[in-house]
Amino acid sequence: MNPSTHLPATDSRTSLSTASQTSLDSTSTIVFDIETDALKIKEVTKIHCCGINDSRSTKIYTKDWLKILEEADVLIGHNIIQYDIPCIQHIYPNFKPKGKILDTLILARMMYPDILDIDYKRKWKDMPLKLYGKHKLEAYGYRLGFHKKHADLEDFLQFTHELGERCISDVDVTAMLWRRLQPKINAIPSAVDLEMRFASLISLQEQSGFHFDCKGAMELEAKIVSQLKDIDKELRQSFPYVNGGLFTPKRNDSSKGYVALATMCRLSPLNPNSRDHIAWVLKNHLNWDADVFTNTGKPKIDETVLKKIPGAEGFLSLLTLQKRLSQLSTGTNAWLKLVESDRIHGSVITCGCATMRASHVNPNMAQVPAVRSFLGTECRTLFGPDVLPKLYTSMRRVNKENPGIVLTKQVGVDLSGIEARCLSHVLQPFDGGKFAKEVIEGDIHKANQIAAGLASRDLAKTFFYGLIYGAGAEKLGKITGQNGKKLKQTYYKNMPALAELTKRITAKAEAEGKIKGLDGRPIKIRSPHSALNFCLQSMGAIISKAWYNICYEELLRAGLVYGQDWSFLVHVHDEIQFAVREPYAEKLAKIATNASLLAGKKYKMRIPIESEYKIGNNWGECH
Repeated sequence: MNPSTHLPATDSRTSLSTASQTSLDSTSTIVFDIETDALKIKEVTKIHCCGINDSRSTKIYTKDWLKILEEADVLIGHNIIQYDIPCIQHIYPNFKPKGKILDTLILARMMYPDILDIDYKRKWKDMPLKLYGKHKLEAYGYRLGFHKKHADLEDFLQFTHELGERCISDVDVTAMLWRRLQPKINAIPSAVDLEMRFASLISLQEQSGFHFDCKGAMELEAKIVSQLKDIDKELRQSFPYVNGGLFTPKRNDSSKGYVALATMCRLSPLNPNSRDHIAWVLKNHLNWDADVFTNTGKPKIDETVLKKIPGAEGFLSLLTLQKRLSQLSTGTNAWLKLVESDRIHGSVITCGCATMRASHVNPNMAQVPAVRSFLGTECRTLFGPDVLPKLYTSMRRVNKENPGIVLTKQVGVDLSGIEARCLSHVLQPFDGGKFAKEVIEGDIHKANQIAAGLASRDLAKTFFYGLIYGAGAEKLGKITGQNGKKLKQTYYKNMPALAELTKRITAKAEAEGKIKGLDGRPIKIRSPHSALNFCLQSMGAIISKAWYNICYEELLRAGLVYGQDWSFLVHVHDEIQFAVREPYAEKLAKIATNASLLAGKKYKMRIPIESEYKIGNNWGECH
């Protein structure tokens, strides 16, 4: 599975001469890359050139290349779904390729989720450490022994010879990477189709964006800043000083109370923002003994630790408020820093996790606090449907006289207990459907409470999710307050089917280092004890992506137009938020909930994949 440093060189002639060609053979596969005058799509005003490899040669086209791409049967490129194709459509709105789209960035993430481990193992020649673990073309150039040319080029305003060489090398590296990936992806066509479609729709979601209430955000910011000042003052009054360290004066100083050679303890004013000061106060004023430490050996101070310490409520409030303020306005990826024209366009790495779950950046929309969390309602209320650009992509030039369509409702849909349903599916051969029956007809968490011998349903729920997410005996003991080892033994004794499943899947992961995903793709396992977690989380991710895709197709089939009647706002794990015209809200909600059932049927799940919806005016009301 490891990339090779010695792939055969491209069997094609490269050319920097300006080429002109407007048609290809009836069956054509094109590898391409474009060079533009800006890195951000919205800032692009010109596409300088397009590099094209048609398996015979790689050439640079400065004109007449659009038709080549449009007529190709297969278009291959690196990050073309999120950048190249939307960028071309930004400049040429009528561009619509007819062929299949294959993005090697996504394919590489699918096949090499452990790329960082591979890099440290192989130590590729001359490869800078900053590229370790990266899926950039420059990194794959080093791995494949064909270095990207002019990678440090910064001037893109005009077409130059160097820019042309850079474009050709990008195309050649992409072609080599494609040949390396092709045998692997040919074995999993269903998984590839799912990921390409999902990424294309996510690109639409990113372009549409999520409306953000800037005025409300600034009001919340002012509220948090005021509360932080009050808490800071209270903490300084309650704990005015901390140990500033021992000090031995060399001479007497009556004005300061110093006596020569008499060691004394300095008193330092409390800094509530200092983890060291907080730890000292907790130990010396609240009789706290640390049991969790940082990599440097210092007591770990975070919200999880502070919640367990009586009397630490002030410090807990301080840290939580600081975290919310960082998300809102002060952090590098704060919402108020990333908002553009009252919209946040969060980026999604569609295969960002080893389990094939998506990850989220700029900002991380998966970290918007839940309604049940501190200030969660206030934060989620900032995100809503409001106005959506009329054209299906906000990248296009919208008519100023008709800038948008007011979408007055938001619909939030969540998959119902997807982890338990995935577990029901894989347990069925071992328990004959007993667990599934409890999930559908009974109360699975009450059943788990009895099986584990726990005091409450809520504790059983915490225990169950900890177990299937790979928590060991020690961690299970901490989250339940009981002996984790004995708890697992009791639970497995009363759940023999789950014990047998865990045993088998762990053994397979230990022997092969991977398991087979729901759609046939390989799921690489980091450690055998996490095999069940990787199995269930990958199943949930695949089902959720299929659900997202089916939602789009079914809404289209129902006559609802994307960007005009509705839009995706965000997809996070097992949740989709939609913006929709008010008259269509119920219709969309019912189509989306039915789509989850269709997603389950697509993968022949042994239990219905049900979902629930809420209709409201913002994210706070719809989750």
